[in-house]
Amino acid sequence: METWIYNCLSENIGAKLTVYPDHLPQGIDAPYLIFSIVNVNPDDTKDGQNMQTIDLQVSMFNDDTLAETIGWANELKTDINNTSYVASGAQIQSIRFVDRDWQYMPDGKLYLVDDIYRLRIWE
Repeated sequence: METWIYNCLSENIGAKLTVYPDHLPQGIDAPYLIFSIVNVNPDDTKDGQNMQTIDLQVSMFNDDTLAETIGWANELKTDINNTSYVASGAQIQSIRFVDRDWQYMPDGKLYLVDDIYRLRIWE
């Protein structure tokens, strides 16, 4: 599942931000994106197909400006909100934007934009 999400994010924002699942390897400089699955709700259907609703946190980090970071987040939102994505073995049936928060992290001198997306996935 993480591979499908990684591919979807990389295809849409990977030219501007390096995409990492779950955590950042040591020694990486901003800008970058980290995504994490924060909630999974399985939902079996009558026809036996497995569907899951997943809440995905997409965190964008930048050491330049908050405006630039929000711009990347808006670009990704425009590209993937209300869309679907097909990968071998599964289909992300829908991707919906849910929420956004941002902050400045003075210790690392980084701007952070956190977006939450809800995905419905057929397996």
